[in-house]
Amino acid sequence: MLFLNRIQENLPPCCEADVFEITKLTESEKNALCAHCSDIQSVIVLAHHVQHTLEWKWYPFEASRNGVISPADLHLSAEADKVIQFLEREGYNGTLLPYPGRCGVRFKDMANKTGLGKLGDNYLFLHRNWGPWTHLRVILTNAVIENGLPDCDQVCINCGKCQTVCPACAICDHDFDGMRCDAYQLSIAKEEYTNKCDLCVRACPVGLAPKELSISIAGHQSAQCD
Repeated sequence: MLFLNRIQENLPPCCEADVFEITKLTESEKNALCAHCSDIQSVIVLAHHVQHTLEWKWYPFEASRNGVISPADLHLSAEADKVIQFLEREGYNGTLLPYPGRCGVRFKDMANKTGLGKLGDNYLFLHRNWGPWTHLRVILTNAVIENGLPDCDQVCINCGKCQTVCPACAICDHDFDGMRCDAYQLSIAKEEYTNKCDLCVRACPVGLAPKELSISIAGHQSAQCD
């Protein structure tokens, strides 16, 4: 048996971990995760605090899954490797769920089962302190891990700002149209980089938003924070 604080000790201050047992999984979630780790006992959710806009931009990278990569994911996957190495030293296994792309579950649904935060009206995961500026990764392990974080109350304050600013009208009362959101994201994607819409994220009053990023491409690339 392990304790959560020993996992947290392996992480920098910008990252936080929590864990839950497989009893919290739905049957479909359990079946999906067992395809990656047959002897799973615990699900570890890692969260990284996105403090700079560039961290959450996706760039072409052929060696990565789906051919893109972001600095936030590069950082958090490296921290996840440290956690897995710790688990292995303790005699357990650890499996990092693949991302980006489909792995059978949504990371935000896994995080919603932890004390890290809760889903908001914008259908984004809201960390209890960082709000939507949170990048997630998930590790499966056969270790039983105790002393997880206390349950988290609702983080979203239901202010409606995300619904008001959404250009795709994807956020509705008690509902989210992912297909509308995806279609709009694809419509604004640039060839040089994947520039995702973040209006609902920036409208959220929970957490502190990084400065906006402007990128100019005219014979050369430059980036500056306004």
